[in-house]
Amino acid sequence: MKTPYRFWFYFNPRLSKSIGMPQYTLHYRKKVHNLHKVLIDVSVWSTERKTYPYYILKGLAKENNVNFFKYEGGLKGVHICKDH
Repeated sequence: MKTPYRFWFYFNPRLSKSIGMPQYTLHYRKKVHNLHKVLIDVSVWSTERKTYPYYILKGLAKENNVNFFKYEGGLKGVHICKDH
């Protein structure tokens, strides 16, 4: 059985304003991904922080359940699904 890895993500207003469309920042396996679409089918919990980003969502996902994709002219997204 594969070990689940922690991920966390948040809405990135600074990046969204600079490119003119909503952007989310996902941290997963020591990498940062800037994404336009985030589809989550697993349980997540929220955490408030005293520094930016102030409100983040965290969860656990196995590596084979995290699928990055591109759509509509190269915009990036991720789908994190449940175990099969």
